[in-house]
Amino acid sequence: MSARWGPPVPRARQGRAVRRLVLLGVPEPTPRLEQPIVRRVLRRLERQPWQHGRALWDRDAGGRDYTVDCVHVEYGLAPDPIWAGLDMGPVWVRSRRYLLQGVPVMWAVSYYPAHIVDGTQITRPDSGPGGVYARLSELGYPPLRFVENIQTRMPTRREARVLGLPRNVPVMSTVRTTWAADGTPIEIAVQILAGDCFLLRVTIDAEPAPVASVALASAPSLGHSGLIPSPHR
Repeated sequence: MSARWGPPVPRARQGRAVRRLVLLGVPEPTPRLEQPIVRRVLRRLERQPWQHGRALWDRDAGGRDYTVDCVHVEYGLAPDPIWAGLDMGPVWVRSRRYLLQGVPVMWAVSYYPAHIVDGTQITRPDSGPGGVYARLSELGYPPLRFVENIQTRMPTRREARVLGLPRNVPVMSTVRTTWAADGTPIEIAVQILAGDCFLLRVTIDAEPAPVASVALASAPSLGHSGLIPSPHR
């Protein structure tokens, strides 16, 4: 436990903690990955990788084998909380599940305005080299600003089933809003991350580099029930 997550903890203290959890009816968790996925929050969306045809998940996986399954793309309307205040109309919805070394680690559902992506590779299961962000750039809507809301909570029954979560393992629910340079909202991405498989790492500079100013609409708030990914149809 200590080798994976932080400074050394005496084994006696670890044993007492586990026994106390067992007495409370909480089973001892069994790690599903030998090492967690280290998500570098402030760097994973940088432009250079996807401009050169690499997937965002190449960085998350850190050289380990990953697969994407349960891919489903459909045209429709996003749930009200998704586009609240953005007035985007019909959308294309991309739903998929990510597995690292065979372990389900994330369920993601993303929404894109139909008037921008209609007839493009974004509406197909395989969005091509560099993924959706590379395709949006080709359409004249390069992503410039991202706002993420992250909330830790217990999973819904469907989330626990899709991710194969052991009992009492929480999830991180992430909602990312993406804007183009002209202030156009071009994506809402809802991600459900298995809490036993991720470590979020944030590096902060005391004097951050200046960021281009973009006029943004309000990002959606994150709620327990309103932003759960739509079920696969």
